[in-house]
Amino acid sequence: MSMGVFLLKNMAGRKLKRLDKKKFEDALNGYLNGKYIQLEAAKIAGCNRDTFLKYANMILLGEPIPNGVFWDD
Repeated sequence: MSMGVFLLKNMAGRKLKRLDKKKFEDALNGYLNGKYIQLEAAKIAGCNRDTFLKYANMILLGEPIPNGVFWDD
């Protein structure tokens, strides 16, 4: 499978872009260590700032991430 943009549709019919889990983890670690600001981390993760913060908060709070968000789901 190509590593290009892969889109899914959620239940409302909106397209969802899957994220690369490794890039997201690297971006989150860089943000938490002060290497990146939120906008830089989001760009590295391949999403917008709001999406980055949404999933970052879920991870930090120990909440489950919905299936299909990351490539390896």
